[in-house]
Amino acid sequence: MVTLHKVTIAFTPSIDVPFINWHGLILSALVTEALINGGFAIDHNARKHLYITPILNQKDEPILGRVLKGGLEYKFNVTVVNEEARDALVNWFVKKNGFILNGVNASLTSVSITEEKVEISSGGKGNESSKVIVTWNVDYGPTVFRFRASNVLYPSPRMLIFSMARRLSDVLTNNEIVIRRGNVEYVGVIGSINLKDIARELALNTELIKFTGFKLIKLSLGSRGNVERRVPAFTAKASYLTLVDKSTLPIFREMIKVANMTGVGKNTSIALGYVKTRIEGIREIKGSSNQ
Repeated sequence: MVTLHKVTIAFTPSIDVPFINWHGLILSALVTEALINGGFAIDHNARKHLYITPILNQKDEPILGRVLKGGLEYKFNVTVVNEEARDALVNWFVKKNGFILNGVNASLTSVSITEEKVEISSGGKGNESSKVIVTWNVDYGPTVFRFRASNVLYPSPRMLIFSMARRLSDVLTNNEIVIRRGNVEYVGVIGSINLKDIARELALNTELIKFTGFKLIKLSLGSRGNVERRVPAFTAKASYLTLVDKSTLPIFREMIKVANMTGVGKNTSIALGYVKTRIEGIREIKGSSNQ
């Protein structure tokens, strides 16, 4: 069992804060400084077990505009996988009692901690005649999936399922990847549970049934030389149906829990991949091996 620690930093800028580049870069720099101050070494070339949300309003909606309004309260979340990193973040932000956003003072309003226990203890093929249909929704902040060096810029059920499974694997093993075949990466085996096979089965049995509010956006990451770097991403609200073995349902629930804490897709350390995922309904199907 692993405990995920989500640190929520609420703040109020003194005046309007304009952003030219994607604000996730500033948040990443703040969090990196806090961790380094706490004695952590940050390898900028390694895949990070660090998950940062965009700046959020009080409805937990990501701020996509280029200006934060002075005097309003905002927040962002940072999820880490150990208590030492959690304490380093809390101590640094509390001690500073504020920080600078694009040259503007932002006063600290509060720092809070949410913890989630993550554990998988069963799984596999299960009883083929005992299945359920799960209806679930995902609200996407700016997100980009990657498949064979190409961007996937829509709420792909396959990419979502594999990303969720990989996040669960990351959290439970604290490793980047468990199984690699050639140049193809897979989630792997944890104990007696083969997450690779479970993810593949879930992906084959998940359908995107509706999505609304779809937008393609390009986020500026600043310039390198004379070339402006931009990351494409999408936002949307999506609904899915998944046919799940009842024995796999607890693992699927853990995948959703972890996605809500850590995000999905690429570049979650600069506040991409924020999702709000929730199960809307579960309907049992009996004698459904050929459904």
